[in-house]
Amino acid sequence: MENWLKKRVLLSPNKIAIQAGNTKLTFKEVSDRVAVLTARLANKSRKGMRVALLTNNTIDGYLMILSLQQLGCEIVFLNKRLSHEELQYQLEDAAVSLLIYDESLLHEEFVGIESLTFNQIESLEESRDFQLVSEFNDDEVTTIMYTSGTTGKPKGVQQSFKNHFYSAISSALNLGLTDKDNWLCAVPIFHISGLSIIMRGLIYGMTVTLMDKFDAEKVTFLLRESSVSTMSVVPTMLQQLLE
Repeated sequence: MENWLKKRVLLSPNKIAIQAGNTKLTFKEVSDRVAVLTARLANKSRKGMRVALLTNNTIDGYLMILSLQQLGCEIVFLNKRLSHEELQYQLEDAAVSLLIYDESLLHEEFVGIESLTFNQIESLEESRDFQLVSEFNDDEVTTIMYTSGTTGKPKGVQQSFKNHFYSAISSALNLGLTDKDNWLCAVPIFHISGLSIIMRGLIYGMTVTLMDKFDAEKVTFLLRESSVSTMSVVPTMLQQLLE
C-alpha cells in the first residue's frame, strides 16, 4: 500500500490538508513539517516501537501522528479524560516504550515510562541516520486504542493500515466524495471517530478542520459560513446543534 502522505504530496501538494483556527497547512507544508519532526523523533523511536500519544485536537497532535506513522511506530492513543492510574495501566499493558504528550494535559510522570513533551521534542537534534517507511504494509498495526472496559479491564484494539483504508473507502461509498469536501473534526482524535477523519483526509486528499472542543455556536457558524461540508457527531452534540 502506498504511503498516504507521500502520495498526497504528489497528487495535491497545494491542497489544504489541515486547518485549525487561523492556521492552514497544505499537504506539502504538512510533509515538510513532518520531515523535520520525524528527524527529531528518530532519536527516540524506531519502526515497530510502541509509542503512546496524549494530545488534544491540535495541529501539533496531528503532525505528531503523521510523523510517528512515517517512522513505522505503533501509536497507542491515550484518552485525556482518564485518571492517572487508568493511563498507567494502559501504558504497562501495551508495553509502551515512550510516551509523547501535550504538556497541558499531564502534570505527573508515569512509573517506568520514558516521557517527552511536545516542547521537548522541538529541542531535539535532527537525526541523519534513520529510515522512513516507503510503503505501508496492509496488515501492519499502525494504531492501538483501548476499550472503555465496562465489562472488565480495558483491552487494546489493534488497527492496521488496511483497517483504516477500507474504513475510508466504505465512508466514501456510503456518503459520496467531492474534491471540495471539508470534514469538521470536533470529536476527539484519540477516539476512532476522530482519528478516522484524519486518515480519510490523507487517503482522499480532503481538507480536515480541527476543533479542540465542541462548541455548538462555533460549529453552526462553520457549517453556515465556511467551506466545511461534513462532520461527525455523537447524539449529545447533535441535540445541542438542534436546540
